[in-house]
Amino acid sequence: MRSQKPKANLPYKSPKELEKLVEESVNNSKGPYVSPTQFEAIFDHAFEESQATGNHAELYRRVGLLYYRLKKMHPEEIVIDPNSLTKDFIEAVCSRIVASYYGEAPEDSGLEEDEDSVHEIQSSGTIEHPTVERQQSPSPNEEPENQDEQNDYTEDYIVELPKSGPYTVEQLRIEVDRYNEEYEEFRVKKGVLKAEFADLDDARSRLDQDCKNFEKQKEKLLEEVQELEAKKQSLEQERQRLDNDKQSINQEREIVEEMRRTLEQNDQIIKQKSQSLAKAKTSLEREQQRFEEERRSKKDREQDLEKENRDLKEEKQSSLQKEQSLVEEMRRHEQESKLFRQENQRLKLEKQSLMQKLQSLMQKPQSLMEKSQSSKQEHDGLKQERDTLKQELDSLKQEHDSLKRKHRNFEERRTHLDTLLMPSIDGRGLNGLGAHCMMGWKDRLHDYKLLLDQKALAMKSR
Repeated sequence: MRSQKPKANLPYKSPKELEKLVEESVNNSKGPYVSPTQFEAIFDHAFEESQATGNHAELYRRVGLLYYRLKKMHPEEIVIDPNSLTKDFIEAVCSRIVASYYGEAPEDSGLEEDEDSVHEIQSSGTIEHPTVERQQSPSPNEEPENQDEQNDYTEDYIVELPKSGPYTVEQLRIEVDRYNEEYEEFRVKKGVLKAEFADLDDARSRLDQDCKNFEKQKEKLLEEVQELEAKKQSLEQERQRLDNDKQSINQEREIVEEMRRTLEQNDQIIKQKSQSLAKAKTSLEREQQRFEEERRSKKDREQDLEKENRDLKEEKQSSLQKEQSLVEEMRRHEQESKLFRQENQRLKLEKQSLMQKLQSLMQKPQSLMEKSQSSKQEHDGLKQERDTLKQELDSLKQEHDSLKRKHRNFEERRTHLDTLLMPSIDGRGLNGLGAHCMMGWKDRLHDYKLLLDQKALAMKSR
């Protein structure tokens, strides 16, 4: 509920520029000044407006920070440039802070939006990590339950033999060797794919664990920020208590000053009385001499005079005692004043140490924010690496499926060759060609397997 609307075209665009402008205004030694009490009234007005808008925390913190910095630089008199920092200007500051918090300009404010101020105030120090969804991929060791239903091989792998006429041993040997080469190559590729699938599963589990660790670290950072906020509030309360103690000490100092003035007045009175007593003493001595001269003639009055003399001596003694008591009281008050000054100095030093602790605690959340930002960047990099690994996994999966199809085709071809190599039941057909062509076949197959194993080891070493 502002009594006046903020002026348009104010000399600032963001909270950072506003703080810079306030520092320049404080360092200015010209123009009228605003006392701390008047600035506190402006601060209270801004806080009432924050209650109306609902943005209590940010508005209270911003305006409170301005007031604290001004009062710290000039405790007695806050020097203000009249063209920059007026009551209307402070109300415009409050309106600007509310607009920056909600991301929209206030009505009739004449202020332009500044994205930097919006991002600065809306940043809460929290980083949300997206959850990682694990996709289930079939194990490379799993085989289909029914291979007949997935028998979608191509006809490129069917053995091409002459359609008519007898088959020569060389033709059958070439087909068997080619089939064995392709089968061994398939077995090698299948083993490599199994190893790669295992590595990808390990990498995926490590990525999931890293994501969980990042979530725990984020929660721990949020708890630390909350603890720092609580410590900051307790330090603010301690500072307020110290200010109250300082005011009470100043009041007691004024009381001591007044007592000292009264003691000085009493000292003057004592001096005056001592002077009067000295004069009375001289007069008494004169009277005594006169009485000595008249003693012979006035013996009757001698006793009266001696009694009067004794009374005067007693009065003098009492006055001297009073003077000594006043001097001792003055010394005691001086000692108390000295103790008060030492206590005041100790409180000042304690306040300075508390302010240093407060500044260090205010700088710590900024470092935590930077640490959280770096962890977010590292998490984004791990996420990109996970996406690339998933793409590689999909490509390897497709290659695995193609190799499985090739394996089924190889099985068909081998069955076909076995039927061709087997002798007929009635003794006709190949006339024992199958038994002849199988001689030495196992030895050649073993040598070829060894060769393929050596090639696979060479590929792995590369």
